[in-house]
Amino acid sequence: MGRCSMPSFNTCASCFGDASPIGYQTEEPQVGACTLCANGTDDVWPATAWADPFQQVTDLYRPTDQSGSPLHVRIQDDWSLFASHRTPQQNRSFLEAVFPDGHQLLDAVAVEPVNGTNVDNYSRVWDDFANDLVKRNRFFPSGAIDPLVLEHVIGRSLRRIHAGTRFYRGRISPDGSAIPRGKMGMPPAIWATGGRANPPGIPHLYLAFHEDTCIAEIRPSTHSTLTLAAFETTDEVTFLDLSAIQPLNPFGLEDDEFSQLYSYKLLKRLGLELSKPVRRSDNGVEYAASQYICEFVKSIGIEGIKYASSVHPGGQNLVLFNDKKVQVTGKLTTYEIVGATYATKAKTTTR
Repeated sequence: MGRCSMPSFNTCASCFGDASPIGYQTEEPQVGACTLCANGTDDVWPATAWADPFQQVTDLYRPTDQSGSPLHVRIQDDWSLFASHRTPQQNRSFLEAVFPDGHQLLDAVAVEPVNGTNVDNYSRVWDDFANDLVKRNRFFPSGAIDPLVLEHVIGRSLRRIHAGTRFYRGRISPDGSAIPRGKMGMPPAIWATGGRANPPGIPHLYLAFHEDTCIAEIRPSTHSTLTLAAFETTDEVTFLDLSAIQPLNPFGLEDDEFSQLYSYKLLKRLGLELSKPVRRSDNGVEYAASQYICEFVKSIGIEGIKYASSVHPGGQNLVLFNDKKVQVTGKLTTYEIVGATYATKAKTTTR
């Protein structure tokens, strides 16, 4: 059914999120004002310029009478196509401008992938995966994870560190004295407690890219003493960069490649999970999912994982699966913590 004619609807590069159709069509931009973005004059395209690439995206879906989300919500959940600050209604208006004559999926109450995947909500993939590991099968989860697809998606975000790159590791001294050089590395297996990346008894080496990030990650209390050691890589190190996971772009994606989305969502969530500090109240079971994925990364020959710090904004960390390619360098430094700053946010309010 045709729709009423709409006034000119201009779009710009800022309209898009992780994935963009720019480059998938040949129309040159014009100088003008974007209908949605209040960013003044910019390169703009009429919304109808994206009809072909967005048709490729909609071809990945079909209407369903099962519970689910409408098209404009589902493609944002799956691919983050639109800028994160856009409202669902703005995203729908965008699609209506792309298809001014209407589109059957815009009229559908809910949509689902045409490939018949059994993952009905990709925003829940981590929770479902973790629940399977914790409550059903710790070592052989029955979820939709495909090792070959996961390895392929991981391979898109591999990076290398050259020899001579410096990192930092710190430890709190229980008696206030400096910790000797020989005890600043990876702990012995018998003392290795479980962390977000490593299972109990399998030690990993947690490092920070900068001293201030390292100190923040330790979360020392006032008047505690800590020792910092600098580590340098002695050879090239290949790592998975979770701080900059390469997004999947559905524009031009084949239907049989849709399964990559599940693995991509797992890796995005892994980056968030590794960034969270280990809490004293945790019993370790909560880390089963992140440990599983990290062990998979290690099993395919990758030597470490880079992830963002949540306790030091802008900071970056690196966990190495072994310490064969790093060594302590220079003098160790011992600090006394003389003050700390804490940020808070309200969780609940009671009367």
